[in-house]
Amino acid sequence: MKRIAIGLATGAASGFAATLAFPPLAAWPLAWVALVPLFLLVDAREGRRLVAPFFAYSLAHFGTGMAWLSPVVTPVGVLLLSLTIWVLFHFPLSLILGFLVRRGLPLWGVAPLAWVAFDWLRTWILTGLPWLFLAHSQADATTVIQVADVTGAFGITALIVLVNGAIAATIRAVRGGEGRRAFRPAAVAAATLVAVLLYGAIRMGTVTHVDGPRVLLVQACIEQGRKREVRGGSGRSVAGDIYGTHLKLTWDGVREHPDTDLVVWPETMFPFRVDDRPSAPSRHRREIRRLHREVATAAGGRPVLFGTLLTTETGESRNSVIQVDADGNRVARYDKRYTVPGGEHVPLYTVMPAWFTKTVGEAIARHSGYFPDLTEGEGPVVFTAGDARFAPLICYEIIYPEIVREAMPLEPQVLLNLSNYAWYPDTHQPEQAEDITIFRAVENRRPVVVSANNGISSIIDARGEVRAALGRDVVGVLADSVPLTAAGSVFARIGDVFAWIAAAMTLLLLACKLYWRRCGGAPT
Repeated sequence: MKRIAIGLATGAASGFAATLAFPPLAAWPLAWVALVPLFLLVDAREGRRLVAPFFAYSLAHFGTGMAWLSPVVTPVGVLLLSLTIWVLFHFPLSLILGFLVRRGLPLWGVAPLAWVAFDWLRTWILTGLPWLFLAHSQADATTVIQVADVTGAFGITALIVLVNGAIAATIRAVRGGEGRRAFRPAAVAAATLVAVLLYGAIRMGTVTHVDGPRVLLVQACIEQGRKREVRGGSGRSVAGDIYGTHLKLTWDGVREHPDTDLVVWPETMFPFRVDDRPSAPSRHRREIRRLHREVATAAGGRPVLFGTLLTTETGESRNSVIQVDADGNRVARYDKRYTVPGGEHVPLYTVMPAWFTKTVGEAIARHSGYFPDLTEGEGPVVFTAGDARFAPLICYEIIYPEIVREAMPLEPQVLLNLSNYAWYPDTHQPEQAEDITIFRAVENRRPVVVSANNGISSIIDARGEVRAALGRDVVGVLADSVPLTAAGSVFARIGDVFAWIAAAMTLLLLACKLYWRRCGGAPT
């Protein structure tokens, strides 16, 4: 019992320390030592001790690091999410690490591979949740993260785990009086870190920029409660207020910044649903056309991109981005390709019992003000505006490396993310989202423009440096040029190959220790 208590306390300590490396505190150096207490519990004779510590680590780290979800799913939901992450990922990770360590492999050598393998699985199992990767804590360590254009964020995570494991191994070896051998893990980790820093310093010098189109990002900070009212009895009036606020900010913004080439409104901030069905009333079509012309006029004839809910020609409901030209004509449309489970669609809705989906749907509708019935778009598109090519992404799509990478064959010059983070008021979610977005810029060597309803709206260059930003909960506009680059990216071509290799090597080590006598003694 004492061992279990120590394991739980140590795992929780590592989990809390890891959370402190992320916003709101953003003490990113802590990530390089946060796992040391967790790893110190393990040695070649006692690998079984990992299960309880990892249980505590998962609950402590994700329970606090993702507390921003509480306004939507309640604290109980955050706890259940943390337990799910432990069951699906950190529990099997602890078993694998314990098994390999008991059979003579060094924890500092195998932990980076296995950790990355399970982080990679976390990007797509149950629709995926690639949030709070250890790498994301290093968004401000610009030189370190440059290698992400080869390995993706997974390479930075592997390096952090390697350093933590090497420190723990060195401490244990020094305590055991192993002399010069005690510093071998530290030497390997230090050499790897130096190589990554050298690569980063050199690569930053090769990624050069030129000023591209000037964008005007409108940030009106509309509360989510007001968004819910759009579907209520006073919906038309509330929608008119939201629309009018964006119209005025646009009008004032382009007159203050006459060199603007493109105006962007955030996700769903054109508050009137667009109905493209052939059966849609002609009155609706005329009204939407009139509103689009009004937006174009407010922008002084400049192209405008905005988010809206849309009913397709076949009657499907989509979360979309529309581009209108100087005359208010729609010239391009993008439909969100990843819809959020629970928030935008009910998982397994078509195969679950009707009474269950009805109950779940009604509960979500009471909380959010609408039934989540959105369907997913078909593929990436590119908009042309201000003599540049923009690949639009909506909200959480920016956190998925593969979804972003799928747009790269279309040769966009800019990644454009339209978001609405008003779901999470007074939380640290926008800061964490921006850190993840920085990795998408580095991985693909493309600037990212973020237009977020309540912030943080920002312009991030291809080196992952924030060029301009409008803070959270600030009503106003952000106007600046987009730094374009001709730099290429290995990651944009090969994707998550680094993570695949890590997963394959983990499986190979397991196979060796399980079945091959020559690789580790008698089979078990």
